[in-house]
Amino acid sequence: MRVETPCNILTSFAYVKPDMARVLADEVTAGRVNLMLDSGAFTAFKTGRKIGVEDYAAFLREFGHYAEKYVTLDVIGHRDQTIRNYERLVAGGLSPMFVVTKYDNDFAFVRQTLKVCPHICVAGGYHDTPWIRARYQQIYKETGAKIHGLAYVKSPAMFRLPLVSSDSSSWNYGPAAMGRIMMWDGVGVRQVCGYKDCLSGKRPVPPRQVEIMNQTGITPAMFRDLNNHKGQRNIEVFLAVIAYVKMQKFSQINGRQLFLAIGSLYQLQQILWVYKNFDRLNYAEYLKVFVK
Repeated sequence: MRVETPCNILTSFAYVKPDMARVLADEVTAGRVNLMLDSGAFTAFKTGRKIGVEDYAAFLREFGHYAEKYVTLDVIGHRDQTIRNYERLVAGGLSPMFVVTKYDNDFAFVRQTLKVCPHICVAGGYHDTPWIRARYQQIYKETGAKIHGLAYVKSPAMFRLPLVSSDSSSWNYGPAAMGRIMMWDGVGVRQVCGYKDCLSGKRPVPPRQVEIMNQTGITPAMFRDLNNHKGQRNIEVFLAVIAYVKMQKFSQINGRQLFLAIGSLYQLQQILWVYKNFDRLNYAEYLKVFVK
């Protein structure tokens, strides 16, 4: 089936390996993927890894032209170093998006960065609070920038705020690690009955969940099989990818770009399989492709 609109994918320098880079380049060239690149600064911060600005610059010079936009190398908690990294990238002929953290109120500098790239990233979107909503409004009022809300996927709020794009890794983390079942409800992605509660009878299975399972060929026997609730190819991840692809399509229709964040070639292939087979999704067919 022909993909009518490209799938928005976000990945970072911290995760891209040669095989993944080749596939992404081919998918972008074919018009099947719209790519955004991140430095991986947050990943590095959590793991203690150091990312050199020259290494990142070399990566962007080689691969950045495949991306619609790419993020500067920020340094968590060190704004001065973030600015130095940004200026080094720009001096090297690159056009990165500046990252505005929750501690950054120097909007005069942010406005200067818009001469290089009209897009900026605004951090803090992981928690949907009145503060972050006001923050988006404030920064847009002060700068007029095209704002990417980092990790902000709160619907319908994201469609009422001055955002042009946002990203999410929630399609994978919760379902893979915690067995959460995520469903698209027509407005956003919601967590419904987890498989343990469903199997134990503690909670009734929502009718919408039953409907989606029937549509995708997930039989009661499949659902009771604990092997189908383990690993990266489990029922939870399968249903979450479907839910987030639906949200991505809905976002595109409503003038927003939702980027699904990936950390591996396997995850990219999962998303693209659902995207390409969107009108004929079947869990048994999915399992044939994504072996243990």
